[in-house]
Amino acid sequence: MKNLEKWEKEILTLLSKTDSNFSAGIAVEKGVPILCKTIECETCDFNEDDGSCENALIRWFYSEYVSPKKLNYKQRMFCELVKTGWLARSANGILRLYKNKPKKIGNVWAEVFDATAAWWTGSTIVDFDFIKWTDQEPYSIEQMLTWDYQNDAIKNFVDAAAAHLMQHLTGYNDFDDGIEMAVSALKKFGKEYNG
Repeated sequence: MKNLEKWEKEILTLLSKTDSNFSAGIAVEKGVPILCKTIECETCDFNEDDGSCENALIRWFYSEYVSPKKLNYKQRMFCELVKTGWLARSANGILRLYKNKPKKIGNVWAEVFDATAAWWTGSTIVDFDFIKWTDQEPYSIEQMLTWDYQNDAIKNFVDAAAAHLMQHLTGYNDFDDGIEMAVSALKKFGKEYNG
């Protein structure tokens, strides 16, 4: 699907709100069309384009739509702790963190100057399941820090708290109704908080 197809309604709405010519009316910020006059040129996705805004917009219209990537809470916290580096998965499924941008060499990713320069080898604590051996490029930690993330920490806390309440308090028959109400309230809070 092309960007023009994905964003057709939004583009038409934007065009109806602009009083300028077609090309000056639409910008794109983080992959989403927006009124040009509402953002600074520096934040527009077309800012680094060598050509004109009009040409960049037309190229964007006919480029394939790429859905935005999103990290989960653990992935985000890992990236915030590490701050820099590159993640890549080898053909055998092992995820590694590299200090410098690695290149594919045989069945592994390796840094050009040091084939054993992985800082960290992935574990079950944090898995970046979207990173595949078939990826053409490794993933930059700095770039991933610009992605949105879902804050599932609250949901996990609420679920764990509800399970703990049920496990330790269900023996008290007098309180069963109260416990069920408390668990329900905790779960409702978690759903409302996470949207």
